[in-house]
Amino acid sequence: MKKPPRLQKLTRVFTATDITAFFNQFWGKMAGPPSNALRSIKLLPELTPPTWHIDYVAVYPEKVVFCTLTVVQLAREDGTPYLNLPTTLELPEGLPTPQAEDAAMARAAKKK
Repeated sequence: MKKPPRLQKLTRVFTATDITAFFNQFWGKMAGPPSNALRSIKLLPELTPPTWHIDYVAVYPEKVVFCTLTVVQLAREDGTPYLNLPTTLELPEGLPTPQAEDAAMARAAKKK
């Protein structure tokens, strides 16, 4: 049985130009403060789906803050690729194994 397009391994389809446009759309064109400026884009080749690390600077009237973003290529149900920020999960502390962490996160998700 063939996997649905969203479950197939994603081939990278976005370039540094696309990542720059994504950044500018959401952070670079914000009415400040802060004003945000892109510093660098790096592909993280070991990660799947395709993932990029973005360094940028946020300039406030009283300070400059160096920031980072992680952007991931995802796919819609029909397989259309898009860029987004990855979801994150808080890791429970003090558990002895990754499996115990996973079980604790699954229990916490059921409670929500």
